[in-house]
Amino acid sequence: MTDLFSEIEQDLRREQASKLWEKYGIYVAGAAVAIILVASAVIGWRAWEKSRNEAASTRFDAVIAEAVKQKPEEAAKTLGDFAGSATSGYAAMARMHQAAFLSESGDNKGAVAVYDEVAGQSGLNDSRPSTRRTIHGATARASCLACLPTKPVNLPKPMSTLQPSFPTRLLPPVCATVRM
Repeated sequence: MTDLFSEIEQDLRREQASKLWEKYGIYVAGAAVAIILVASAVIGWRAWEKSRNEAASTRFDAVIAEAVKQKPEEAAKTLGDFAGSATSGYAAMARMHQAAFLSESGDNKGAVAVYDEVAGQSGLNDSRPSTRRTIHGATARASCLACLPTKPVNLPKPMSTLQPSFPTRLLPPVCATVRM
């Protein structure tokens, strides 16, 4: 007798499952296909973005290698051209190098303008520590260059001997252009 009840119960369950599948099966299959498509799209996007970043990195390295061999004015122009067509991260790095070459060529006003542009660039992701360092570095370098005299100044003693507690490590490297 219990076998009969359990068999009837199994038939009812199968029938309910069959009705549910007929009613909602297309939605379950559609959801499974949608999940697979979304996962494939995300993986494809990441692969495309990685290949794009690798190409930009290779191009950036080539531009830097070329710029080092040029005169500072030409190097600044080369880096400016590259920054105009690069992604925001590589553009910021190229602008930082461009400003350094401008400063090296004696165009401190141009260098300050480029540093200010990098510091105010809204396309940079401020949540990354490296980006924050780039923005703060650009601001510090622009401030330092803006304070430099147009002609070299010969200080009587090195800055480190003026005051032992002076935090020279906080100065950006561009401040070393003042002749001591």
